[in-house]
Amino acid sequence: MTTALYMHDDCYAHVTPAGHPERVERLEAVAVALSEDRFADLQKLEAPLATRAELLRCHPESYVAKIEAAIPAQGSRALDADTHVSAGSWAAALRAVGAAGAAVDAVMAGDVANVFCATRPPGHHAETAKPMGFCLFGTAAIAAKRALDHHGLSRVAVVDFDVHHGKGLGPMAEMLAIDTPDLTGLSKRNNGVFPTEAVAMQIDGRSPLLAHGGEMPIFGPSLESDQNVALRLESGQSLMTGVPLASVIVYLESLQQK
Repeated sequence: MTTALYMHDDCYAHVTPAGHPERVERLEAVAVALSEDRFADLQKLEAPLATRAELLRCHPESYVAKIEAAIPAQGSRALDADTHVSAGSWAAALRAVGAAGAAVDAVMAGDVANVFCATRPPGHHAETAKPMGFCLFGTAAIAAKRALDHHGLSRVAVVDFDVHHGKGLGPMAEMLAIDTPDLTGLSKRNNGVFPTEAVAMQIDGRSPLLAHGGEMPIFGPSLESDQNVALRLESGQSLMTGVPLASVIVYLESLQQK
């Protein structure tokens, strides 16, 4: 079984100021090294763009929107003393997160033995709602969360090689350690009444909870639809929501313990 390599030219478009330690030349040097004959057996793959739902595994929608809005039309912009963005940073960051997620999927499917992601910007210092240390998103934590949530693993290990600690993994450790919730007891824990509004607001990201800090998954805009239906709330009022979200809620309600 071979080793896969995920790369994409978009990652060269994340441009930092001259002399910055995390700059385009770092990835160019990696690409040159990996073009040598001794790496000829690598399965070279194109890093996909991460979906917004992937970013929301470890970041609130408000933070994702803040980073997207910070991307300049030209030149570069400093988010802090170390972390900068340029016009190509958004696509580059999505490729980096997408590559990490695809790497998890490929290994879990048994398609490859392991994967190397030659991407940038890096992603082990960013906190849940704060860019840091050259990083915009918590790529490592998002990949680990995908292994837990999407592939059903009970635990993962993150081995961080750096001259200092990947600080972003610390604040995100709580999310990575959340036990698999029992979604069949939502009504039981709400005095026997299914909490339709609370469930809807957390799934679509409107609830002010910290990312995946609660028991419900957050899908954000991925469940938006032009077709809306009315859900009857425990108060007797109605809540208008998209058909995909309504279907999830109806299914969850059907699972409740009697």
